[in-house]
Amino acid sequence: LRQFSLRSSVSYKTDKWTADASYNIIRSSQDNVESIKRTDGLLNYRRILPKNWYLIGTIATLSNTEQLIDLRANSQLGIGKFIISSNKAYWGVKAGTNNNLEHFINETTSRNTWEAYLGTEVNFYNTGDLNLSFLYMGYSGLTDKGRYRADVNFDAKYDLPLDFFIRMGITFNYDNQPAVNASETDYILRTGIGW
Repeated sequence: LRQFSLRSSVSYKTDKWTADASYNIIRSSQDNVESIKRTDGLLNYRRILPKNWYLIGTIATLSNTEQLIDLRANSQLGIGKFIISSNKAYWGVKAGTNNNLEHFINETTSRNTWEAYLGTEVNFYNTGDLNLSFLYMGYSGLTDKGRYRADVNFDAKYDLPLDFFIRMGITFNYDNQPAVNASETDYILRTGIGW
């Protein structure tokens, strides 16, 4: 078994806007089994409005052999509200529209659909030794009626003495109308020790 994984993220917050980006890769291969490849990326921009409201624009990509996704490119616009917003934590809810452009490994044509989305994100950081983050995004088809997709991420990091840390996380994707012969679900469970 040979496996390579990279998980990266960066964010910046001001009083008027926030931005964050992430890029993640998994490559796994072993003898007599088809290789697993997964890559995802995300760019978020939030414009902060009065009374903890915000406008949000997101561009997200996914490539995933388990669900036979050659490329999924999402372009989202929405509005949200921070229920909690401080220098240690935030919790926001958001809703909007998503343009979902997909090309599957086993299909010759691409799908271009519109979806409504509803999501929530909780992030506890700078709270001592423990950092937690949770994201849920649910997508309901507007032009592809009856289709529902969901993305869930959970990450936890605990700081140890001497600048060491332990980290664990899970990513889960669901699609009730996947490509032909593809799985409806895909998940990743990550653990690690760092310095």
